Amino acid sequence: MKQNAKSAIFTCENGKRLLRQLLLLLPAWIVLALGIAMCVFSGVGSDTNTSFQQGLGRMLGLQTGTVTLIFNCTVLAIFIFANRSLVGLGSLVIGFGLGPLLNLYLDLLGKIFPTMPPMWARIALCTLGVVISCIALGWYVQLDAGVQPMDMLILTVAKLIRKSYGTAMYAVTSASARSSICCWAASCAMCSPPCGGRSSAALAWDLRRRKQHEHP
Repeated sequence: MKQNAKSAIFTCENGKRLLRQLLLLLPAWIVLALGIAMCVFSGVGSDTNTSFQQGLGRMLGLQTGTVTLIFNCTVLAIFIFANRSLVGLGSLVIGFGLGPLLNLYLDLLGKIFPTMPPMWARIALCTLGVVISCIALGWYVQLDAGVQPMDMLILTVAKLIRKSYGTAMYAVTSASARSSICCWAASCAMCSPPCGGRSSAALAWDLRRRKQHEHP
């Protein structure tokens, strides 16, 4: 009887802890997706991981957020079996939620900016996106709610090569940069439609320009 009571209390406490952790995670998830979307939409440049996903999305004809979802879910599936200790509630929230929310923000930005803004505005948008992303990541790390998918790869590489996190990060991001260049080059060679790596606003802007050239 006492053992059952202790189990019930333990389960109840765990449930409250997970709920509290989830409520604290939501702002980080929402703000992080917004920051990444602002960088992607600006067209000025993104981090190497997002650039790789943009290039892959362009090559496959998928939205950037969709590729992000596939990438994160693949990494999570591997590490659930390979190193379960790295996976937490935050890993699942970022893994499954970041991609769809990224697509939602890109569509929203496309409606706010029906035409591409001038370069100074795009640079300002990207800079603000970087600041917002850093704040969200700082908040997320403080929660200690599990490792996000990209960091799972970096930590694993650091352990394999027996180097620091920073050295492993440079190795992984360099590989991502090379992969993104290959994806962008392949997509250009195949003349694939620019619907994956660019925002809906950029796509609409390109289509409008083509119609103007066809029907002056």
